[in-house]
Amino acid sequence: MIGYAGKLFLCHAKTIPSGYEPLIEWTGGGSPVSGHGAEFSTMYLSKGSYTVHAGPAPRPGGWESPSGAGTRNTVKFKIYEVSSISRESSRGQIVWYGYPITFRATTDPPGYEGDVPWRVETHDHAWGTAADPETGVGPIFTTTFRSLDGTDRLWAQVYAGAAAALDEQDEPPDPRLGMTLYLESVAPFVKISRAAPQTLRVPRADVTLFAQTNIPVDHFIWAGAEEISHDRTSSTARAVLADVGPDQRVQAGEPDARPYTVKVTPVPRFQPLEEKSRSVTFLVTHNDPRDVSVIITDPTEAPMIGHAGRTFLCDARTSPPGYEDLIEWTGGGHPSSGTGPQFSTAYLSKGNYTLKAGPETDPAETGSDGPSGSQIEFRIYDIASIARQSPFGQTVSYGFPITFTATTDPSGFEQYIPWRVDTMDHMWGTAADPEEGTGPSFTTTFFRLYDTTLFWAQVYAGEEKALAQSDPPICGNGIVEPGEQCDDHNNVPCDGCSPTCKNESCGDGILCPNQGEQCDDGNTNDCDSCHNNCTANTGCGDLHVCAPEQCDDGNTNDCDPCHNNCTANTGCGDLHVCAPEQCDDGNSNDCDPCHNDCTTNTGCGDLQRRSSATRLVRTAARGRARAVVCAPLG
Repeated sequence: MIGYAGKLFLCHAKTIPSGYEPLIEWTGGGSPVSGHGAEFSTMYLSKGSYTVHAGPAPRPGGWESPSGAGTRNTVKFKIYEVSSISRESSRGQIVWYGYPITFRATTDPPGYEGDVPWRVETHDHAWGTAADPETGVGPIFTTTFRSLDGTDRLWAQVYAGAAAALDEQDEPPDPRLGMTLYLESVAPFVKISRAAPQTLRVPRADVTLFAQTNIPVDHFIWAGAEEISHDRTSSTARAVLADVGPDQRVQAGEPDARPYTVKVTPVPRFQPLEEKSRSVTFLVTHNDPRDVSVIITDPTEAPMIGHAGRTFLCDARTSPPGYEDLIEWTGGGHPSSGTGPQFSTAYLSKGNYTLKAGPETDPAETGSDGPSGSQIEFRIYDIASIARQSPFGQTVSYGFPITFTATTDPSGFEQYIPWRVDTMDHMWGTAADPEEGTGPSFTTTFFRLYDTTLFWAQVYAGEEKALAQSDPPICGNGIVEPGEQCDDHNNVPCDGCSPTCKNESCGDGILCPNQGEQCDDGNTNDCDSCHNNCTANTGCGDLHVCAPEQCDDGNTNDCDPCHNNCTANTGCGDLHVCAPEQCDDGNSNDCDPCHNDCTTNTGCGDLQRRSSATRLVRTAARGRARAVVCAPLG
């Protein structure tokens, strides 16, 4: 049995003699693998050779039919996959009503192309789409779609086996559809792709534009340019911008330029989607592009010296003016390129660099025609080392000058080092005087703007931190820095601020008798030798209940709820004589000197009687009374 991957096979079996069909077991299927009964449906999802068995599971030595010759209880399947599908019409791969479209398929393994079934699904023409023919078999299938009700909507799917050859659902345009128009080149200026502006002043030149959508469309329609290539999400077009006579320029309202508009519109299916169209208007002048030159106007130093990481803001203009939007910058650091009259870049490591403004290459240097360019050299150094010194070593203190020094790599650029103090606009009450400087060293003094112990300041040599607020705090400088709870300008313990600049309190492991502590072991075990309130563990009577204590009220009243030996007062029988008890021997012998109700044994007449055999307890009608007879009788 030959079929494609994903085809559903329906198998039937019977028994001899008949009537035992519900007992039939099917094995060797694909999905599902097994079943039972007279019918069994399965499909194989990948290529290969398979065997389905009907009956008991096959024995290791092979199945022997009990019915003898002429019966069959196995079927073999050869399954192929559709490995590739292509389609072609007179309009490429685009599907149009009334135009035949041909599909081709190959199989894996090859040789089964003649068995490939084709099927067109139109959901019973629910969207007005029909196809003729709708089915076929073989390596090639050609059909033609037509509209049943004149609609330009199309809904059709074509399958080669179980593989989709066409999935065209012409629903309303996807609201997510977006398109961007890029300026690819304005020869010989623009060589760096950029988003096209609404208007752009250009000399007469050839321009190349590129349109790109975020989701596939059928095609693009260009006005004012000729399409040179396209796919389902992009299209490239070219336009020749030629100058016109002065009379035509005046009539257009541009005495020195002629407006020329290029527009592109995406076509999701059959109708252009105008609201998604994009356009650019070129103001074409009479200038020859070879007569346009580019001049860098800032910076003016040659070479320009700066530290690694510094951001340089560069400006350029064109002569004649008006073409500044065409300027391209190359040779930058981060970013490496840009467009327009201004460009910001930073070189992140030491070295010699050349920044160019103009076309990507300077035609004047190569001998070819084109606008002249301009360039500037940069000498970039690294900050190699930074040190600081104050009257307290490296410690920063309010009111005391601190000096920073730095060296460069390569050496010799120390005089150019810029210094800068950042205090976050005095957010934490810290100020510095001065806040900036230049050279190999920099001295500043920090002071408070109001009464605060907080400190926040950072000092930079170029882009390198000479003093960082993330530096480890220096305990003892009188400044509360991040990570410190206090800083009283000393390292003396037990004055409220510890030598590690933490607020002192019971449990910090520092014994401070002047703060009333008897001990301080820095842990939370209340029953070791030092209680959690930093008093010594003296045992029963110190108000801390620690095993084997049952209670601890810290007083000398033995008859309150907690006895003086830190056991709970449970009343008669606890060995503690507490009124109205006369005695308490804590045992259960009622005839010893202390009765079990904690009254004294006075002999005959105390309602107790000695007996070796019987104890009688009675209850008087007028209350509770215990009468115990203890032998011998007198």
